[in-house]
Amino acid sequence: MSLGRLASQVQNGIALLDSERGPEWVWSVDPDMLHMASYKRCVLGQLYGEYMVGSADLALSDSALICHGFEIRGIFRDYAALDRLWAYAIRRLREQRTPPRVSAVAS
Repeated sequence: MSLGRLASQVQNGIALLDSERGPEWVWSVDPDMLHMASYKRCVLGQLYGEYMVGSADLALSDSALICHGFEIRGIFRDYAALDRLWAYAIRRLREQRTPPRVSAVAS
């Protein structure tokens, strides 16, 4: 799969997460820990606790998971490229977006 196509799929995933979770979701995913081949460390795993929980909550079919950059199918699964694309996108979004406010806890 071409890098351009993967990048487009990641953008689809970003749009979906923005729609479903709001723009703050980028602060819940650690781009340094990101590993798209891991059920816990992938984008959905970090947001929902596990990949399968996230895919079920978003009601995504296998083909929709691919179209949104959450999964790769085929002989050549380049998860490293997908990791880099997601991490880069998340870092860029964090530069553009305001972090969520943390309320002070009274002691």
